[in-house]
Amino acid sequence: MAGTPAAGNVHAKTGSLTGVSGLSGYVTSADGRLLAFSILLNNYLTASVKSLEDQIAVALAGFREGGASTARVAAPAVPETPRTPEGVECSWVKPITC
Repeated sequence: MAGTPAAGNVHAKTGSLTGVSGLSGYVTSADGRLLAFSILLNNYLTASVKSLEDQIAVALAGFREGGASTARVAAPAVPETPRTPEGVECSWVKPITC
């Protein structure tokens, strides 16, 4: 987050499990408000969502009530949902990364 309004401003803790990632903490917004936040991303099928969590933290640091934010969060790419094999009620498919 270097070079953004979040640099030296976001104080947070990460956490993760298979397919789950979280970031919770505090940030001071662009208009001086102390914000508490918690981000929980569940069932993602990508290698990592850390860049999305970082984008959200940067957007919060640039937030001004009643005004334009200095940062925008890009929508993540949505992977194609794998099909569940016939006869299986549910299935967890983790992508293979090299």
